[in-house]
Amino acid sequence: MKTSRYILLSLAAVAIAASCKEELNPDKPINANPGDEVVFGAALPGKTKTTYGEETKTGFPIYWVDGDKVRVASPQCMSGRNTAEYKVAVDGTTQNYATALIKTGDYGVQWGSAENADFYSIYPSTAGTTLNINGETVTATLHVDATQFANTSSKIDAYKNEYIYAQPAEMGNVVMYAKASASKSDNAVELHFTPFSTVLEFELTAPEASKPGKESDITIQSITLIAPEGTIIAGDFAFNFPTSTNQSPSVSAETIGGSNVITLHFLDNNQYTTKLSTEVQTLKAKMCVMPISGVKDLSGWKVDVATSAGTFSKNLTDQTGELKPGLVHKIKLPQLNYAASEWVFEPGKWIPSLPDYRNIYLSELSLPGAWCVGAKLSDGYQNTNDIGVLWEKGVRAFGVECRSYTERTGLFGAGNISNKQPSRLCISGVNGTDKNNAYTNVVGESVTYISSIISSIASAIKSNEYGVLILSYADGGNGGHRALDHSYFLSGIATEISKSGAKNICNLAITPKTTVEMVLGQLIVIAAIDDDLTIGSYSGGMNSLICYNPFPTQLVSNGQSLAEPHFSKLYWKSWADANKVLTSQNTSDLLWCFTSANRTDCSNTTSDDGTIKNSEVATLSQRKKALSSMGTIADQIYDKSSHNVWFYFGAGGTSATSKSGSTDSKVFAQNMNPWLLQAIKNKVNQSKPSPLGIVMFNQCGGGTNYREDTYHGAEIIKNIIEMNSRFYLKHAGTSGGSTGGSTGGSESQTAQNDVLVTNGGDAI
Repeated sequence: MKTSRYILLSLAAVAIAASCKEELNPDKPINANPGDEVVFGAALPGKTKTTYGEETKTGFPIYWVDGDKVRVASPQCMSGRNTAEYKVAVDGTTQNYATALIKTGDYGVQWGSAENADFYSIYPSTAGTTLNINGETVTATLHVDATQFANTSSKIDAYKNEYIYAQPAEMGNVVMYAKASASKSDNAVELHFTPFSTVLEFELTAPEASKPGKESDITIQSITLIAPEGTIIAGDFAFNFPTSTNQSPSVSAETIGGSNVITLHFLDNNQYTTKLSTEVQTLKAKMCVMPISGVKDLSGWKVDVATSAGTFSKNLTDQTGELKPGLVHKIKLPQLNYAASEWVFEPGKWIPSLPDYRNIYLSELSLPGAWCVGAKLSDGYQNTNDIGVLWEKGVRAFGVECRSYTERTGLFGAGNISNKQPSRLCISGVNGTDKNNAYTNVVGESVTYISSIISSIASAIKSNEYGVLILSYADGGNGGHRALDHSYFLSGIATEISKSGAKNICNLAITPKTTVEMVLGQLIVIAAIDDDLTIGSYSGGMNSLICYNPFPTQLVSNGQSLAEPHFSKLYWKSWADANKVLTSQNTSDLLWCFTSANRTDCSNTTSDDGTIKNSEVATLSQRKKALSSMGTIADQIYDKSSHNVWFYFGAGGTSATSKSGSTDSKVFAQNMNPWLLQAIKNKVNQSKPSPLGIVMFNQCGGGTNYREDTYHGAEIIKNIIEMNSRFYLKHAGTSGGSTGGSTGGSESQTAQNDVLVTNGGDAI
């Protein structure tokens, strides 16, 4: 490991800094009185939240950025006026001294009765920074973000080769300190800052040539540094100023909330656009780490590089050299051989390939979903009933239509579901015999119980991923549910979960703050209820969430258009008017946004009196319009960073052309799937990617060649997965700063434009 030191500030620069202070304050008295404000100058020994300059033979110069903030404290100055925040003013982009330090509050540090005083200053001054006076000593509390961001620019090296240069977009992670003594007779107190962060510069290199059949470039999304368990490299830490000139500061990390992982994202307007190719092979990127001393080498440390085609991992056992505060340590990683097998798109394990995936809010991810899964191939629902195969193809959400089923011996008995409670749930439309709205058959007939679907999905889930199962209930009269059906359905789900034997059913109440970390290895079961709940305060005690997903006839009777999206809360009792459109909902509630979905053959419905009547079924045109509107809303929710809406894009169905049209799900897929694929591509190409939530569609198993597949199933899955990796998915974090959100678990935001760097179908 090569270590590069920062350039020290020249004496000439110090002199210039001092003369600037005098020039700005020509009337400053030689002997200050108590209550007079101290005049400060700020010089960098070649380093600070200035931007990093071009590397020279002796190190990296650092320049102040206009608007940088520092805090200053003095135990000997006037009580109550002995600490203040100052803003740095500079006249250029390569200035390592401050033209002026300007107080940001009503008062600055003021002289007291003592003739001499010690001054302590810290950079950065953010919401997470404190500077505390304890008698004659001063301590600070500082923060290093576990989620960081980089700004990139193109550079040319000495050999005329272009490379990408990435510096921290949030220099608030670069710790600097200054300590000075002065008397009232001094014109200005010169603060000479010394950097004290540990900075790592990673160098990534792409191959000089691509292999046939492999992509020629690769998008670099993030670099994640993973220290050994118990080694805190991000979070809050206490900073103790040195007591003498020959000493260094000391730091101690807060173990609560501390992290042994830092992820550095490469973003441009929330998009991952940093690409390495045979043309531009190299990326150099700086990551800020908590000040570390005593680490002799990086044995046991690991680096993950998340890319558009997979994740490259490297154990740093062969890196030598001691980590020290205030230095830039260079780490050159092996060539990213993205033409080899580790870079091949692997849909079977795609969630862990997303940058910092554990901290992503659950509602931010887009999941490919199989509509009406588990049915037999001959019944025309999906082209496979092998859930394990679908999982390996990238499917992470599954929708199933349920019917009640009463197991009896001998011939079926007469009776209605209203007076004969079913004991089990099975797949709708493919098993047993429909007898007065209930399934009753002789023991031994083929029946697909919902428990088998649950166990199949649960067993397919890896420990570092999760799955979603949405169950809707097809029993009931009048094109929808009757009140008594709710208890049958929900108790039936509890029965099927129990009989499945699955031990990884999620029992967490999903909220806007739920992250992927919280549900890893688990199956989230969602019960889609078609009418107002009438069974009291059901709250998921049966390990299932409840969403609202009515039949189209209910929407139309409530005055709703089938060409618009609809909303409700998860866990609700009645579908109030306030939930029928997106309003200023409490962002602590997770809203369910859905489109009208004819989940089974709804072209005709038998009413209780035995007559046949037409039911409302959304046409393809109406469904496409509703889905497009949901895409627009998804953009708005993403921009607001509220992540409080879970979208359910119901792009699966049976009636392909009209209310009374074909009921073949394959015909539906031939019409809807090409539109869905193009709409997703348009969303990415127009640089408007945003979370789509759960995307259900027909025939998602696809063919072996997704580009020639009639239904485009595999290609749709691929585009949904890859869209997740094209933009920044909002994360939970405990970091501070303008790009790091705020403490207390809010999401990490991307760098703002004013933060300078240092170191064919309708659109969804």
